Amino acid sequence: MSMKIVEPGDYPQIILVHKLKLLLLSDTSNPAEKAAHVQRLRSLFGKIGRSSEAAEIFFYFLEHDAASGRLVELMTGVPKGTVYRLLQDFEKMGIIVKAMKIAKHRDEEGGRRPWVYSLVGADMDAISTSIREHYASFSPKWRVARTLKQDILSTFKPGEPREIQYLTVMQILRDRKVPERVDVCDITVQLLNEEGVKVWK
Repeated sequence: MSMKIVEPGDYPQIILVHKLKLLLLSDTSNPAEKAAHVQRLRSLFGKIGRSSEAAEIFFYFLEHDAASGRLVELMTGVPKGTVYRLLQDFEKMGIIVKAMKIAKHRDEEGGRRPWVYSLVGADMDAISTSIREHYASFSPKWRVARTLKQDILSTFKPGEPREIQYLTVMQILRDRKVPERVDVCDITVQLLNEEGVKVWK
């Protein structure tokens, strides 16, 4: 019998499978309780994976722990109506909770104050960060920086160092003829740092 050689590109999948197997572990030795535990996981993953939008939002929360509906919409590209429907679904499933109701921004539509949602057990730092990002998202500079951040992240290949020169970011902004480049560049650097990217100056 031949043995498959593990390629470096297989490591992320192997780690993922290992972590998923850990979810199957149960504190009980009772077969019925084990079966019920597995069934709950099947139900949970079935609901999360029933659409690409649901998976996108779920993984956004895994990465950031907390967000307003507006942030989820902007950062994932999922339409607003779908975002709020899925947030309600995740809340009913017990994955997220309404962590804090915040004041409306002057440019915000609608009559109600927005909620910041968080994963169950998220710390206050994550919630505070999401509140700052919510208000920052009304800035045109922030929106340009967010788009550039996503474009830069898409250029990194798995296994390669996630790093970039500050001057490279600035040059991209020059090429795109973005006004107030220094401000936008600094915001982009902050967003990249939050994603674990090293920006060399």
